[in-house]
Amino acid sequence: MISDDIPALRAPLQKIGKRAQKVQDRKDHILVTAARLFRERGYHAVSMDEIGSASGMTGPAMYKYFKDKAAILIAILELGTAIAKQAIASIDTVGLSDLEILAEHVRCYIEFTGETRDAMVVTVREANNIPEWYRPGFLDEQRAVREAEVNLLIRIRPELTRSDARYICTNVFQGLISSSVYLYPADSENRRSRLSAMAMAALLA
Repeated sequence: MISDDIPALRAPLQKIGKRAQKVQDRKDHILVTAARLFRERGYHAVSMDEIGSASGMTGPAMYKYFKDKAAILIAILELGTAIAKQAIASIDTVGLSDLEILAEHVRCYIEFTGETRDAMVVTVREANNIPEWYRPGFLDEQRAVREAEVNLLIRIRPELTRSDARYICTNVFQGLISSSVYLYPADSENRRSRLSAMAMAALLA
């Protein structure tokens, strides 16, 4: 009798799964669209109605997925942070020196910043527009993302204080690399190599 009930139970679960996936796909589409608009025109210059129109839906329909524009910005920032953490975690450090691992972090950051340009630019450029209640947790998360590079840099350059190492890493990864990719995409191996060399020179200067 139990086995006879399983198909009947599975069908509604499959429908729920498909419906949840459809909602997630729509939310992802909104985030991609909003990130592009925020990058092109700035957060304050874009309205919910404009995001909805560019996403292929009416403004009021947007509120089924996000309660306001700040919620969209937060979701983009969380996406950018998640991409950074996943990319860093994927680096194979076996057999590499600290200097080689740091170079891999630079290479990886250039690549995923280029691949997810809109979200990463918004993460860096529009962070000042996040709600005050969300700011402390976001800043803690950003520091955690950078801490791996900070630790590497201190081991390579033991004369640095942690504060100085964090200052250098933040300006190189979130400043030099993100700003360069925003202004002039690293869309060739030659450009990526040049940007990587500049970043490493700044880290070791």
